[in-house]
Amino acid sequence: MSEPADALSRFPRERTWLLPALHALQHRDRWLSPAALEEAADHLRVPRSEVYGVATHYPEFRLTRPGRRVVRVCVGLSCRVRGGLDVLAACERHLGIAAGATTTDGAVTLERLDCAFDCAMAPVVEVEGEHRGRVEVGAVDALLDAPPHPALSPSGGEGSSHLPLPSGERVGVRGSRGFAGSRVAQAGL
Repeated sequence: MSEPADALSRFPRERTWLLPALHALQHRDRWLSPAALEEAADHLRVPRSEVYGVATHYPEFRLTRPGRRVVRVCVGLSCRVRGGLDVLAACERHLGIAAGATTTDGAVTLERLDCAFDCAMAPVVEVEGEHRGRVEVGAVDALLDAPPHPALSPSGGEGSSHLPLPSGERVGVRGSRGFAGSRVAQAGL
């Protein structure tokens, strides 16, 4: 378990770093295993029950191992009005699973996304962290059968959609520069 300790070593041993620490662990592993939750609790000196409570409260944290590829369909208000539920149903039909499940071969996990915060592009489907906007039901099969974007990391974890700029800064494929002045950025995430 030295890897989880390495992922947490950049964080001070304070409760205030719980969310960034959990994000770092999930970024590395693509999910939060019971061992990772325990490591976070030990490192930050926070009760295990509190770590578990935080991890289960926020929908962006995964407590089960995802498939090799993660597909999330936005079902927020703008996407819902523009056909997001129909797109989700098409994804479920194509993959043969319900949202929240993983295919039996472990290839794809399909998730509902409460809001992609990309309302102008509704409906939005996120494949391996990369947003695809104005997705139509008829385009779902091609979208799901397409090979992964070559610029994304092979692990496809949270945050894998970030590309390095010449300055060394990381920018999301949607163009957002993230939290340059935040405590998370200062911690080296």
